[in-house]
Amino acid sequence: MQFINDGRPITSSGSELPPWPMDSIQLKEQDALARQRASEFIARGIPNRNECDLLKAILDDIPAELEEFPFLFLYEWNPSTSIGQGDAVFANDRGGLCVVEAKAKTSKAHVTRQAKFYQKRLQVEYPDASVSSSILTNSGFDWIDERPAQVPRPLPSCACAVKEEDKSSEDTQGEEKPTGESWLLAPSRVDQLESMTVEKELKPILRHYGLMVSGRKADLVDRIYSHELSAGVAGGF
Repeated sequence: MQFINDGRPITSSGSELPPWPMDSIQLKEQDALARQRASEFIARGIPNRNECDLLKAILDDIPAELEEFPFLFLYEWNPSTSIGQGDAVFANDRGGLCVVEAKAKTSKAHVTRQAKFYQKRLQVEYPDASVSSSILTNSGFDWIDERPAQVPRPLPSCACAVKEEDKSSEDTQGEEKPTGESWLLAPSRVDQLESMTVEKELKPILRHYGLMVSGRKADLVDRIYSHELSAGVAGGF
């Protein structure tokens, strides 16, 4: 186990989430650990080769849209609830975290839901952070909703220097926290549905829920996932 300046542990995975906030020196240390973890996952093609290729591309050359988050903070991380596994989280030394969810062969709607899920989870894990979310697909990098405003936020016990031109601030203290149980539906349910056959598995689920059974496989998967998400059915029946 490695430690930052005040003795708190730095970790690269989500099973033991690292502390927050961090200054630039601490973030460089965390970045090195997270990149080591990423290289191990990518070398083994986990979770799949196409997704690894997408993530490796932004690790090797951070896109201009993500330059405000220069440090890799987490890679293939698990929320403390152990529900789901996020792809990557980038960070800056002004209190900002950015979730990046990558999918090569999944519809944009699916990966967007995953990104929002992990954005909510990360905000719960780090309530003092300013958390944004983004997606990475074969079409490229996209922000969810809109590109986050990059503003400095005071970090306790942090010796970070704040640029004069970044002194405009955005108050996020009143941000509404997710309620209910539907948001806890693990995004891995999408992968589970996509691995099912249409006639023997997907259509029986649709009939059980009283939903339409017509359309392409992607439509059926989206219909089931959307219903389970809104109904708070974690993992189907």
